[in-house]
Amino acid sequence: MHPDLKLIVDLWALDQKVDQARARAVVLKAVVGELGDLIQAKILGLEVTVISARESQIREAAIQVDLDKYIMRTARTKKLLDGHQMVDFATVEKQLTQCGEHVNRLEMDMLVEMEVAEGISLEAQALKAAQSKAEQNKVTAHAAWLDEGRELRKEIEAIWPDRIKAAAELNRELEKRYKGFRERSQEPVSALNGEFCSACHVSVQAQMRLEVSTGRRVHNCRGCGRWLLPMPESTDEGELDPNDAAA
Repeated sequence: MHPDLKLIVDLWALDQKVDQARARAVVLKAVVGELGDLIQAKILGLEVTVISARESQIREAAIQVDLDKYIMRTARTKKLLDGHQMVDFATVEKQLTQCGEHVNRLEMDMLVEMEVAEGISLEAQALKAAQSKAEQNKVTAHAAWLDEGRELRKEIEAIWPDRIKAAAELNRELEKRYKGFRERSQEPVSALNGEFCSACHVSVQAQMRLEVSTGRRVHNCRGCGRWLLPMPESTDEGELDPNDAAA
C-alpha cells in the first residue's frame, strides 16, 4: 500500500473508533430522552382519564336522577291503578307503559355509562403501569448513560492524541480532501471490487488498478472521489498483465 494511502487508512480507522463511541453515547442519551417523553405521554394520558372519569360520573349521576324520578312515577302510577283512584284507566296504563320504557332506557344508559367508567378505570390502570415501568427503565437507562458514557469518553480521550498525530502527517492537499469527506459524513476510501469501485460501482482503468494494488501511486475514484484501496485478500490485480494495463 502506498505510504500516503496508509496514512489515510490509519486516520480513518481512528476516526471510525471515535465516531462509533460518539454514536453509542448519542444512542444512550436518546434512550433516556425517549423514555422521558414516554413518561410525559402517560402522565398526560392519565390527566385525560381523570377528566373523562369526572365527565362519566356527571353523566351517571344525571341518569340516576332521571331513573329515580321515573321509578317513583311508575310506583305512583301503579298505586293509582291498584287503588282504582283514577277513572281513565287507559290513560294511566299508557303513562305506566311510558314510564316503564323510560326506566328501561335509563337503565340501559346506566349500564353503558358503567361500562364506559370501567373502561376508563382499566385505561388508567394500564397507563399507571406503563408509567411505572417507563420510570424504572429510565432510571436504568440513565445509569447506563452515565456509566457507559464515562467509559466512552475515556476511550475517545485515549484515541484523540493518536488521531491528532495521524492527521498532522497528511499533507495539505490530502488533509483538505479528507476533511471534505468527513464534513459530508462519507467514507473517504473504497476498495476495488474487480474492475469497479465498490462504493459507486464506476469502472476503474486497468493501469490505475495495477498502481493501486502494487502501491505505486494513490488514485481517487473518478466517480465518487474516494481513495481507492486494493482488493481485499485477492491476487487478481497483482496478476494483471502490464502490457494489458498499459493498453
